[in-house]
Amino acid sequence: MKNVFDEKTKFGMCQTGAVATAKDLAPYARSAAKLRPATPVLTAMVDLDMLMKHMTKDCAGCFGLGRFKVDDCVLLTMRLQVGTLQIYWLADASDPEVWKTIDAWKKGGMAGFALVQERNAAFFPWEIKGPQNGVEQFRGECGKGKAWEFMQASVKLIESGIVERTATTDIPGVRLEHVLVNILMTDRLAKVVKKQSLEQLAHLPEFSRPADATVH
Repeated sequence: MKNVFDEKTKFGMCQTGAVATAKDLAPYARSAAKLRPATPVLTAMVDLDMLMKHMTKDCAGCFGLGRFKVDDCVLLTMRLQVGTLQIYWLADASDPEVWKTIDAWKKGGMAGFALVQERNAAFFPWEIKGPQNGVEQFRGECGKGKAWEFMQASVKLIESGIVERTATTDIPGVRLEHVLVNILMTDRLAKVVKKQSLEQLAHLPEFSRPADATVH
């Protein structure tokens, strides 16, 4: 498999998120403990002071699914907006774990988000409203071996700045001010990037749970 990355590729610019469960966060957040233990929770590293600055007084928020297509690769997007801040997770449409996560949200009617900074995190339980069928047409990608192609496409998309430039608010009347983009690092994707000697991306981010950790 040809490595298309050149020496100028800045992998450090690529933030990664992961899928945890409500059970993982339950000891630290009462709102997580109220969810079904197996409810998938998306994690991301976020400056919590910045998050607070972007939150509106009424804590307006929105969550949705979408997609980008780069060359022959479909990148699903999981998009959370909290006030004027929008957070993207780019997910591999060929990864069964991604579809398992989406199906669990639909079945349970709830999702969770843990926005983490060092020993602290903000936890958001989220009711899944509506059919969320915007990505169903790409379910046929599931099972295809496109993990490495997805990794290349994700870095290409992130470095282009297209996500930030084309992002629009999902909350009527709330102007979008800041966009964060993460690659959703699943177990399968981590194995692939390790094989390609990209250890700086292969580490699966997960919520750190020291004794003095706090979740709000």
